[in-house]
Amino acid sequence: MPPKVSTNFSDLLAFSGPGPERINGRLAMIGFVSALGVELANGQDLLTQISNGGLTLFVGTSVVLTLASLVPLFKGVRAESKSSGLMTSDAELWNGRFAMLGLIALGFTEFVQDLLAFSGPGPERINGRLAMIGFVSALGVELANGQDLFTQISNGGLTLFVGTSVVLTLASLVPLFKGVRAESKSNGLMTSDAELWNGRLAMLGLVALGFTEFVKGTPLV
Repeated sequence: MPPKVSTNFSDLLAFSGPGPERINGRLAMIGFVSALGVELANGQDLLTQISNGGLTLFVGTSVVLTLASLVPLFKGVRAESKSSGLMTSDAELWNGRFAMLGLIALGFTEFVQDLLAFSGPGPERINGRLAMIGFVSALGVELANGQDLFTQISNGGLTLFVGTSVVLTLASLVPLFKGVRAESKSNGLMTSDAELWNGRLAMLGLVALGFTEFVKGTPLV
């Protein structure tokens, strides 16, 4: 005799219960396919769809699908008992997990793509800030202990650069996500244009430093 399954509401919707992940997965599958379909049909991105009535449709679909998923659970019927063929209960769970990840990735990518577009407000400014820090740091280390740029990189400099890149990129993106641009905080000598030009010069300087030391085979300073 198969073990009796609980039909208690709190058990069904517990974090490890049979309801939440399966229901969320079904919603994600519908949402992901719908979002891609609308994008292909009229070019609206996910955030535009949400603001143009998509949120209301999502809430309505969530209510209907949640109720439809709970009815068999209250009757003691589990998805596992109806599992057969290719679309097993495990396959449904994994498809739902992938759909949840896909939906998050779709929204995040579309949210940041304008900021990180080639002509957007992010890439050149972030690269310029990294170049300024890198150029000054490289020259400072050369003056301090005579190590050229490539020796610095091989002696742990690459790890420091990657860590600095991550921190500086996140720090630069936070105000952009809030709609704050560098131009709006521009005043005095260090205007946003001055920062851009300093960054460009630092990028050129860093490349020139590395190239010169590579050709000479010795530190520049």
